[in-house]
Amino acid sequence: QQEADECVRLRLQSGAEVLARSVIITVSLGVLKNQGIEFCPSLPEEKLRSVKRMGIGQVEKLLFEYDDEQWRILDELKIAHVELYANGNTSSLASNPLRSCHSLYRSTGTNYLLQWIVTPEECQRVSAVRDDEALIDALVELMQQYTKEPARVPRARRLVRSSWTSNTLFLGSYSFLAAGAEISDIDALAAPVGCQLLFAGEATSP
Repeated sequence: QQEADECVRLRLQSGAEVLARSVIITVSLGVLKNQGIEFCPSLPEEKLRSVKRMGIGQVEKLLFEYDDEQWRILDELKIAHVELYANGNTSSLASNPLRSCHSLYRSTGTNYLLQWIVTPEECQRVSAVRDDEALIDALVELMQQYTKEPARVPRARRLVRSSWTSNTLFLGSYSFLAAGAEISDIDALAAPVGCQLLFAGEATSP
């Protein structure tokens, strides 16, 4: 809330209030699109139009951890480091949440196998699976489709994953110029409101 004396009043979720001369807003475009912050008075119409026109992508990362011996087996089976699974929608995988996953490769210098989830449908499907162990089992099943020795496919020790799609502090991953948006929309999003509200962050940079 912008005060008449040119201060900004911040009302936090806890109910506490903070007064500041100015505020730098760096929340994601997804938060702005979903009105995760209430502005009083409202943001200028030009900025609101740009928020509406710009797009926010949905991308997730899954990191499956293996030990050195498991990596030796993966290398022997040749079922990592390549684009194997983009067309994994076979009937045998119909219920597998990773059935249409994309690139699967070792994260440089680590024991993690990185998988990108790159469409809204896939992100929603994978995010709905709360049990990490179920996703680890799904990856084993998927890998078994691409080797003549399915019994040798190792099971990852654990899973680390992002939650950008569902996390209320993000509600998406990367911004982009959607159909109908222009570079000027990025400039409008980055423009300050008076001297009190300053905007920064990924979506404000061309």
